[in-house]
Amino acid sequence: MSAAVADSSTPSGDYVASFSQNDQVVQVASDSANPQNNRTQVAPVKPGSSPFDCLKRAWFSVRWKLSRCIFSRPVPFLTAKLDLNLGDVLITLPVSAVVLAINANLCAREQVKESGSLPMIAMIVVFALTVRNNSILLTLTGLPFERALLYHKFAGVVAILLSGLHGLAYVLEDAGIAAVQRRLGGGVGAGTPLIERQTSGAILFYLLAALWVFSLSPIRRRFYEAFLRLHWVLFIAIVVFSIIHGAGGVVIGLIPWALDLVFRHGYLVQKNFRGGLSKPGVISQQQVSMSHLPGDILRIQFPRVRADTGSSFKYEAGQYVFICVPKLSLLEWHPFTISSSPHEVLVTIHIKALGDWTKKLLAAVPLTSDGAHQVVAAPFPILVDGPYGSVSVDIENPTTYSHVALFSGGIGITPMQAIANQLFFDFHHRGRQALKKVHFVWSVRERNMVEAMMNADFAEARKLLQGHTPAYLPDDLLSVGPNGGSTSPSDVFKTEFYLTRGHPDPENPIDRQLQHCLRYNTRPDVADVMKSLGQDAQKHGKKRVAVLVCGPSALVRDVITQAMKLERTSKIKYDVHTECFDF
Repeated sequence: MSAAVADSSTPSGDYVASFSQNDQVVQVASDSANPQNNRTQVAPVKPGSSPFDCLKRAWFSVRWKLSRCIFSRPVPFLTAKLDLNLGDVLITLPVSAVVLAINANLCAREQVKESGSLPMIAMIVVFALTVRNNSILLTLTGLPFERALLYHKFAGVVAILLSGLHGLAYVLEDAGIAAVQRRLGGGVGAGTPLIERQTSGAILFYLLAALWVFSLSPIRRRFYEAFLRLHWVLFIAIVVFSIIHGAGGVVIGLIPWALDLVFRHGYLVQKNFRGGLSKPGVISQQQVSMSHLPGDILRIQFPRVRADTGSSFKYEAGQYVFICVPKLSLLEWHPFTISSSPHEVLVTIHIKALGDWTKKLLAAVPLTSDGAHQVVAAPFPILVDGPYGSVSVDIENPTTYSHVALFSGGIGITPMQAIANQLFFDFHHRGRQALKKVHFVWSVRERNMVEAMMNADFAEARKLLQGHTPAYLPDDLLSVGPNGGSTSPSDVFKTEFYLTRGHPDPENPIDRQLQHCLRYNTRPDVADVMKSLGQDAQKHGKKRVAVLVCGPSALVRDVITQAMKLERTSKIKYDVHTECFDF
């Protein structure tokens, strides 16, 4: 396996020995005879000299403070059940209620023209929020992809309701006109502008309603490819009939969407793969490798630093990329979290085969004749768009949080693994001694997923890579000391894996290697983990705990609920960042 990884990384099979990482100079000391002795030395962080960088960091600091103090604060019932935070209670819901009330009043007064302005504005918002990635809008607001998608759906529902009220105003006005004309002995011709507007408006309303119906979660998740194509068809039809109806202003909402589209496909994909006339792209297709892992998981990897050019794929822990496989579909771009950390030599993405597209992708990667799982060169080209996103809690600033809880369920381990590895690297190699406790919890059903994510062969192969710095997961976790615990010189990091549908298997290597942290046939006690961290934070004079969760909606709701309960009974604030991967 190690040879396969090395051969697929660079033409010579070697990685660069020094590289630039996030405005830092990284020097690698490599001991080829004893790869386990390899260490990475990181120079002190150099403050950005650019005024734009200083302004950006200052804004991010303000954004994080507003998020944890106001906008992202959980609200009983609403947050756990409907994913609505305090910011939504203070702004989103009241604004929506006022807008609907205004249009209802205009409808009652039969003000047809006036009642059509608000639906058009709502549709502009809907189109603007289709900007899924790191556009100016999402960068300034700090909205993660899932949150922007939630507001896109919410604005769509409001637009449909406003359009319904606008249509009702037409009906009321038409009833009044018909009554007058009957008394005068006249009628309304089928070709009059009023009838044309009514017809185009009715078609537009039905198109909006159809778009909403086919976007419902059960339909979208079961028939995703059909949903995607139908979404495009209905979207184009809605724009056309909006213009026919006289609501051409909706095209304003297409401007940021179009700019984002050009930026992603015209610049980012070009930069990542094709490059320019004088310089190749950051990612070489010849250096992309894939591995078919247990548990129907596909692992995609490529060198973070391209050896022949020195170009670096820069990203942050917890970010995600969009992947397109032209062999499967030119139109489909799917988001996947980067499961490696920025300091690692290889950029790693784990994909769980759950939907139609991911199952086709997994099936397209060949197994060996004996069914073994090994690293192979990518059998087809892929396109990578990104990275995008950021976590909503300030885990980068070493003074903000000293205690961090990381909860994950199933394939939701990917962002939590990246963040845990980054914190581990900061603590051991960058002197982040302000970090006191990091508790990593992973709840998973199948043992084969544990085998895939904590692959011992992969961990051993990585040690042979020049410049490799041991990661917490899986390197350090699999290095079991004589007392049955991790060989890490600190007790700052604690890990618990919960195999909810399994029992101990002494013959299984993964059970032996993870015996110090693997729990069987049980689920994590979320409240106990968070309470313990809160108590330890109080002992160190801290008032906040960072809690990050990614997994099934039930786990996310449990974490949010327990955080609110603990805040009522303690002096500790639990700042929660959630990811659900429910697209």
